[in-house]
Amino acid sequence: GITVRLILHYSRPGTPIIVLLTVGLSWALTYSTCLVVPLDLLLDDDIDKHSLEVAWNGIYWASFVLTWFLIPILQGYYDAGEFTFQSRLKSSVRSNLIFYGVCCALFVGFVIYVTVTKGMAGRDILGFLMCLSNVWGLTFAILLLGYGLVEVPRRFWHKGNRLLMLSSLQYQASQIHEEMEQCKDDLVQTLRLLDYLDPKLDRRHPCRKYFDIVRDNMPVEEDFGIEDLNSVRPIDQLGIVSEIKAAKEIHMQHMIRLNYHVKHLTYVLWLVDAQWKDTIDQAIKTEQYLIERRPTSEPLMLELSRTSSPLTHSSTDDDEREAKLTSTAPADTFWAKLRWRTKVHISPYFNRSSAIIFTLSSCLIVWCELTLLSPTDLSPFSYLVDSLRPSVSAVEWIALLPVIYMFVCASFALFLFDYFDFT
Repeated sequence: GITVRLILHYSRPGTPIIVLLTVGLSWALTYSTCLVVPLDLLLDDDIDKHSLEVAWNGIYWASFVLTWFLIPILQGYYDAGEFTFQSRLKSSVRSNLIFYGVCCALFVGFVIYVTVTKGMAGRDILGFLMCLSNVWGLTFAILLLGYGLVEVPRRFWHKGNRLLMLSSLQYQASQIHEEMEQCKDDLVQTLRLLDYLDPKLDRRHPCRKYFDIVRDNMPVEEDFGIEDLNSVRPIDQLGIVSEIKAAKEIHMQHMIRLNYHVKHLTYVLWLVDAQWKDTIDQAIKTEQYLIERRPTSEPLMLELSRTSSPLTHSSTDDDEREAKLTSTAPADTFWAKLRWRTKVHISPYFNRSSAIIFTLSSCLIVWCELTLLSPTDLSPFSYLVDSLRPSVSAVEWIALLPVIYMFVCASFALFLFDYFDFT
C-alpha cells in the first residue's frame, strides 16, 4: 500500500509501465525488510531460520541486481536521446560501462595501494574487500538517517505553527516562480531553435524524420502562456542552440542532443509546475485554517493563492483554485464538519505532540547507536524485548516500530535529494 501511494504521488503521467514496476519492486523490497527484521528476534527453530535466511538472501540479491544493473540501465535508456531501441540501449550500456569501468579502476588502484603499504595477505585482502562492499551502503544510510532523525521532528513541530508554515510556503513559491521563469526562457529558446531548423531540413534530409519526432514531443507554447515567441525578451543562448546554429551542416548527433534536451526540458517543466501547484494548494488550505481560527486575520497568501501557474495558464485551473480558496466552510455532512474541525483546531496540537514523540524516539535511537559497543547492554529496546519475549506480539511491535521510524526518516531525507531523480 505504501509503495502504491508513493508511485501514484511521485510518478509523472505517461511514465512507462516497466519503470513503474521496477521502481515499485525496488521500494517494496526495501520496505519489506521492516517486516522481516522482527522475525529475527523470535524464530528459534532451525527450519524457520532457514526460511528466514532464504528470504533475506532473496531480498538482498534482488535489491543488488536492481540497484547496480537494472535501474541504471533503465535510467540511461529512457534518458538517452537516441531514437531507436537498439541505439538507446547501446547508449545506456555504454555510459554505465564507462562509469563502472572508472570506478573499478579507482577501486583496484586503491586496493593495490593498501595491499602494498599494509602488507596484507590473501585472507586479509578478502576481508578488506568485504568491508569495503558495505562501506557505501552503511555510510549513505547513516547520512540519510542522521538528517531524517533531526528533520522529521522539526518538520512536525513547524507544522504546528501555521503562520510559520504559511511564510515558508510563500518563500518556496517565490523560489519556484523563479525556476518557472528560467524554464520558460529555455522553452522559448528551444522553440526558436526548432523554427530555425525547420526550413533547413527539407523532406529529403536524412535527419528530417528525427526532427519531426523531436517537434512532436515538444511542449506547445500556448500551454505555457506564450502566444508570440517574438514578444519574449532576448536571452542568452543555451549551449545546444549555439552549437547547432554554429554547425555548417546538421548531423544525426545534433538530433540526438536536441532530443535529449527536449526530453529533459519536458520533465523539468512538468516537475516545476507540479511543485507550484502543490505549494499553492498547501498555501490555500493553510490560509483557510488560519481564517477559520482567526476570522479577522489578514490573509498572507491571498493574492498568491489566486494566481495560476505561470507555466500552465488554464481557465479550468483558475476556476478550481478559486473554488478551493472560497470554500472555507465545510460541507453539510456530519463527518465532513468533524474532519474540518479536527484539521482546524486539533491538527496543530497533534503535530506538536507528534514532534515531541519523534524527538524522544530520535534520542533513543541515537543513544542505542552510541552504546552499541558498550560491554553493558544499555539499550532500552533490548531491555523491552528481553522482558516481553514471552509475548510474541509485544516483541514484534517493540522491534517493528523503531525500524519503521528509521525507515521513514531515511526515506524522508532520500526524497529531498534531487540527485536521485529518475527522469
